[in-house]
Amino acid sequence: MATKPTRREFLGTTAGVTATAATAAWAGGRTYAAAAQPKPGPNETINLALIGCGGRGRGVMREHKALPGVRIAAVCDVNEPRMATARQEAGGESVRTYSDFRKLLENRDIDAVIVGTNGHWHVLPTIHACQAGKDVYVEKPLGTSIGEGRAAVKAARKYNRIVQIGTQQRSWEHYQKAAEVIQSGKLGEISEVKVWDYDYFYPGFGSPPDGQPPAGLDWDFWVGPSPRQPYNPNKIAHHYWWFDFGGGWQLDWAVHHYDIVNMCMGVTEPISATAMGGFMCFEETNTQWPDTFSGICQY
Repeated sequence: MATKPTRREFLGTTAGVTATAATAAWAGGRTYAAAAQPKPGPNETINLALIGCGGRGRGVMREHKALPGVRIAAVCDVNEPRMATARQEAGGESVRTYSDFRKLLENRDIDAVIVGTNGHWHVLPTIHACQAGKDVYVEKPLGTSIGEGRAAVKAARKYNRIVQIGTQQRSWEHYQKAAEVIQSGKLGEISEVKVWDYDYFYPGFGSPPDGQPPAGLDWDFWVGPSPRQPYNPNKIAHHYWWFDFGGGWQLDWAVHHYDIVNMCMGVTEPISATAMGGFMCFEETNTQWPDTFSGICQY
């Protein structure tokens, strides 16, 4: 006789299919692999919390919330208006709110967290969540440096937690079929792989002046582990284009494609890398990463 999964087993299943669920939703459908599981009882409901209530964080939260047996128990953000919006989407007044993720992690009723913050705040909440006995879904990119990524992996292993990063393209069937063809040898020996990312951002993001942060935003906490600095609206709206907060489009978006190359070629990391670029398209802007960038990785 089939038995109901335990809460922990169910969480492991949902963590593995969340990316598939998100992909199905983007494609216009809603087919969830976890739907075949028996309906969890009250004692097996997964209490999930969202850390980082921006557009992407709330989008991932909605996909998790649609899975059977998942309840959004809390939301957390240093931006009060965003947190209020997420709370309403999550269920209203029954959902707890926190302005400090460390306080949220002290709540023993929470089983797992979604880390949907901007990139430079991905790793610390992930490590703290592992230490607190929570499982984690963390958005990509995992960190803004190699050392950060290593620290997150080390924490997941040390505390034996389930940690999934949001590189959901691996779940797409056409990528899996492509990997199967490539790895079969039908294309012969492959010595070079090229990846392109083109997006239309002209004339760029402009150069607004520094100023006072808007009401409800704890700017110092938002900056967090990065060097202390004045508020600028572009640092919020386009955070991955700043050295202190991200790695530009070549990290925030292209990480998906690098990941697929690694999957198809059966490799994990390059032995060396070099790159060049500059501002060749944007009008005057105060953002820092170049708008045109080429990189070469050797494996």
